[in-house]
Amino acid sequence: AFAQRASRLADYYSHFEIAPGTYADGEKTLAENIADLGGTELALQALTNHLSEQGITADELRLQQRRFFYALANLWRAKYNDMHAKMAQRLDVHSLEKERVNGVVSNIDLWFDLFNVSEGDALYQAPADRIHI
Repeated sequence: AFAQRASRLADYYSHFEIAPGTYADGEKTLAENIADLGGTELALQALTNHLSEQGITADELRLQQRRFFYALANLWRAKYNDMHAKMAQRLDVHSLEKERVNGVVSNIDLWFDLFNVSEGDALYQAPADRIHI
């Protein structure tokens, strides 16, 4: 099951166009993408558990969970040009910052609910297509 999920994740990341005509290399970045996805899912679950233990529920819990995703996006905020993206695609085992965020959140079920992401939105993935590691 792990090998199948990993293969699906590599394919998913390889569909990100990082510069005109240049696509991410999901195989090269697979280990880091697994770490990003798994680590984010674990951190989100730890936050949710902690807040629940503190008696935080309903709207306040959802607010804190949204803040988690804002912080994730802010952490990886970056600006780079096409030349850098192409060089990174050839040399780096990490996905570019934008894909590190988009590749993760588009596989986390709660993100879709918190931000009302639905079919037709840019990062929408059907529940059956979301990859969990």
